[in-house]
Amino acid sequence: MSAAQNQREVATERAYTTVPFRVHHKVQRDPRATIRYALLAQVIFTWTDDQGELRVERGCTRDISTRGAYVLASGCPPSGAFVVMNILLPMLAEGARALRVETTGRVQRVDVSEQDGLSCGFSVCNERTTLCAA
Repeated sequence: MSAAQNQREVATERAYTTVPFRVHHKVQRDPRATIRYALLAQVIFTWTDDQGELRVERGCTRDISTRGAYVLASGCPPSGAFVVMNILLPMLAEGARALRVETTGRVQRVDVSEQDGLSCGFSVCNERTTLCAA
């Protein structure tokens, strides 16, 4: 297992078990049009599968931007799927109001783990984003 895969596995495990949220204040630079921010936050997302059934899954964000997010999960929607996501933002101060980002968008890319073939990650391009009280 590579170091990157190990870190991703540990991050996903933490999001599901002991650490509900973790904020990383490191900004990732790349040639894309928007800046992506590393953020480990819980996500609940839905999409309609090929049989017309509504699917609901949980995961965690790896990074977010104003235009989209990358989500790690055990089950992923297919590329091109329309998804609705609720990202539960970490509280930054004691007693602060809990917030969530509700977003809809299209899956741009799905990456399946080479290690186990079960875990995956996907990128979403936002079409609508709303900041809400949790």
